[in-house]
Amino acid sequence: MVRCVAVSALVVAGLVSCSRSEAPPAAVPPPAPKRPHVVLIVVDTLRADRVGLYGHGRPTTPAIDRFFGGGLVFEAAHTPISFTAPAVMSLLTGLRPPSHGVRMIVQHLPAERPTLPDHLRRAGYHAAAVVSNMVLTDEFTGLGRRFDYYDDFVDRDVAWPGKKRHDNWERNAAGTTDAALEWLGKARALDQPHFLWLHYMDPHGPYAAPPDKPVDFAHDRPHPIDPARVPEYNRISGGDDGAEYVDRYDEEIAYADREIARFLAAYERAFGTRDTLFLFTSDHGETHMEEAGRFQWFTHGHQFYTEEYRVPLVLRGPGIAGGRRADPVSLLDVMPTVLERAGLAPEPGLDGRSLLAAPDPHRELLLEGMGAGRGQRYRALLRGGRKWVMLAEGAVEVPAGRVYYDLVADPAESRPQPWPAEPASLLAAFRTDPDVAGVSRQILVGERLKGPKRRPDGGLPVVSSSVDPEAAERLRALGYVR
Repeated sequence: MVRCVAVSALVVAGLVSCSRSEAPPAAVPPPAPKRPHVVLIVVDTLRADRVGLYGHGRPTTPAIDRFFGGGLVFEAAHTPISFTAPAVMSLLTGLRPPSHGVRMIVQHLPAERPTLPDHLRRAGYHAAAVVSNMVLTDEFTGLGRRFDYYDDFVDRDVAWPGKKRHDNWERNAAGTTDAALEWLGKARALDQPHFLWLHYMDPHGPYAAPPDKPVDFAHDRPHPIDPARVPEYNRISGGDDGAEYVDRYDEEIAYADREIARFLAAYERAFGTRDTLFLFTSDHGETHMEEAGRFQWFTHGHQFYTEEYRVPLVLRGPGIAGGRRADPVSLLDVMPTVLERAGLAPEPGLDGRSLLAAPDPHRELLLEGMGAGRGQRYRALLRGGRKWVMLAEGAVEVPAGRVYYDLVADPAESRPQPWPAEPASLLAAFRTDPDVAGVSRQILVGERLKGPKRRPDGGLPVVSSSVDPEAAERLRALGYVR
């Protein structure tokens, strides 16, 4: 879906002349401060520790490192949930999933929940989005109406490795940048500040960067694994070497980095960078071959460990001093930060806070996700280098399991311990969740869906998925449905 509404106006100022005998004119108020453009770049499924700015030794992100190297790097940023759609809703609303109401992959954001683009548009911004994950299409989320321009065409049918074509729709990084450049050509004519959300699908599995990827990574020695521990959508045919998966994952990051560089270069030519607030982050991370307690590798959404919840988060823009911060922050903080920099009052009742507020090393972050089996879920609390986790099954709001980790002494989360104390805030959040078993009442059960779509270029047909089993199969191909 592409909708482009150029919201601009010509303002004609009246001229007033006074004779010398008249009283002097009232003082002219100073002009309102210029509101910055805002560019939010999100790379799907990107672990923080695979980014150069976060210490990765491979050249996966040279362009991102250069562009954001002088920015403010948050070393302990987390997503509130490791599924794309609910995480993105938290990013755009400043609310945790129980507050914004989106708990599942295919679910519309309730109309009464205001988003960041809603606020910015009311303040005179042009709001645009280019997204590349099937689960972010307007049909699946209802986000299109929140923007002036929403490009959600996914035109790549990705087969599962070693299998036939499987209706796994996405748009690769080159296509995402091409679409962003198409918007850029239109945006130059707008006489207003803009907000652009640019969401790259790579390196979400299956890990398969195109042949023209900028680098081929190779490992020194194999890491034998049981392929059954890799979900089917991401399994390499005959792939029993875990190091090969890591190589391919890193290659996809490098490919996305190259395409982000192409966008940033074009943006700088069109608008410069002095008057733009840039944010770089991810919706969630990905498991690799972490041993302790993990039941699946090279996936996300069903386990509660740090590799899925820690994300990169960097700010660069006017008035923002560079540096690094180690205090805990969240994707929930993006909305209040942007509103603050745009000179707008924060939305009351947000779960996030400005990233530019004084650091709070004792801040609590609540995390959530689905467990290994149907009806299973978990909630976790991070506070001061400690982590409490609760597991539950079915609709019973009583924890079925509790574990605790000292992340300072045990950063790999390999030594679960009994709870040393009852964290009241975690228990309260769990027991007062408005959705029974963490499954929204608004989940689209039996609803007929349209989409995803293919871009109508070169005679390619628009794909309509009006039958629920087909939509479910496409989600299964992305690993979102078990």
